[in-house]
Amino acid sequence: MRRAMARAAVGDDDYGEDPTVNELQHLAARIMGTEDALFVPTATMANLIAVMCHCQRRGAQLLLGREAHLHVYEHGGVAQVAGVHFQALPDLPDGTFDLDQLELTIREAHGSRYHPRPELICLENTHSSAGGRALPLAYLQQVRLLADRYGLQVHMDGARLMNAAVAQGVEPAQITQHCDSVSLCFSKGLGAPAGAVLAGRREFVAEAWRVRKLLGGGMRQAGVLAAAARLGLEHAETTLRRDHDNARRFAQAVETNIVLVGVKGDWPSPTELCERMQAVSEEEVAETGHAVSVLLFPWSARSLRAVWHWNISAHDTELAKNKLDFVARKCQEKLALGLGTSPWSTGGD
Repeated sequence: MRRAMARAAVGDDDYGEDPTVNELQHLAARIMGTEDALFVPTATMANLIAVMCHCQRRGAQLLLGREAHLHVYEHGGVAQVAGVHFQALPDLPDGTFDLDQLELTIREAHGSRYHPRPELICLENTHSSAGGRALPLAYLQQVRLLADRYGLQVHMDGARLMNAAVAQGVEPAQITQHCDSVSLCFSKGLGAPAGAVLAGRREFVAEAWRVRKLLGGGMRQAGVLAAAARLGLEHAETTLRRDHDNARRFAQAVETNIVLVGVKGDWPSPTELCERMQAVSEEEVAETGHAVSVLLFPWSARSLRAVWHWNISAHDTELAKNKLDFVARKCQEKLALGLGTSPWSTGGD
C-alpha cells in the first residue's frame, strides 16, 4: 500500500485534475451502483456533507438510531454546522428501527404545524453499536418504500458497507439501491490511512463538491491517499472475508468483523479488563509460553469491543483468544474459582 502511494500519479484534485482520485471515484461509483462519487478526507465529513445536501432548510429533521455513529460519535456536527434537528429512535438489537415507530414519528410530524419537518432517514450499515450487524436487504427495501411514501430521502452511513456486502454475499449495489446517498470509509476494514467517498446521483455529488469546499475538505495532490484507498477497495472481498473468518474463530454468532464481549456480575470493569488484556506479565509467559498484548476498547459500562482488520492473522486471533482465556482465568481465581458463571458473553450483538 505504501508503494502504491509513493508511485501514485497526482494532480490538483481541487480542480478535478488528480488522475488517481478520479479513478477511485469512478471505481467506487461503479461498485456502489451510483452515478458519481466524491473523495473526501473522512467518513464523518462524508456524512455531514450528505445531511447538508439533503436538508437545506435550517431546522429540518433527521431521523436516525439512538446508537448510530452519526448521532453519538460525530460531535453533533449536523446540529452544530448544518442546523439540522436530530430525532433519535430506539435501535433494535440487530441495528434496525421498529418500522411502525418510524412511520408513526413521521406521521406525527407531518400532522403538526409545531413539529420539525422530517426530511432525511439515516441508516448505518454495518451497525457498529450492534456488533457489526448487516442490515437485512428486505428491511432496507421497507425503509425505502416508507421514505417514498412521505417524501423523505435516505442516506446510508456505509463506513463498513463492504463488510455488509461480503457477509450477505451480494454486490454492494444491491444494498445501496435503496438509498439516495451512501458514504464508504477506506480507513477501517479496507486498511487505508485516510479517506472516504460519498456517492449518489450526479447532481447530488455536484452539490456535495460545493459543501466539501465549504467544510475545508478540498485537497490538492490527494492521489497519494486515493492510491491506498483504491488498493483497499480492489482487495476488499478477500481481505474482509478473512477478517470475518478470524472474528468467528474468536467468538461464535459473529456476523462480520466486530465482537462485543459482555462482562457479567462482579467482574472488573471493561476498562480494567482492557488494561489486563494489553499488559504482559511474567506469570503469563510462564503459564502460556507467550507474551501477548491485545488492544481492546471499553465499549460500554458492561462490554468491551474487539475489531478485526487486515493486519490480524488467524495465528494472531488464536493468541488473542488464549490471552482472553488467561485473563478470565486469573479473574476467576481472584473471585473464588468455580463460584458463579462465566464472566464473558461473546458475540456480534
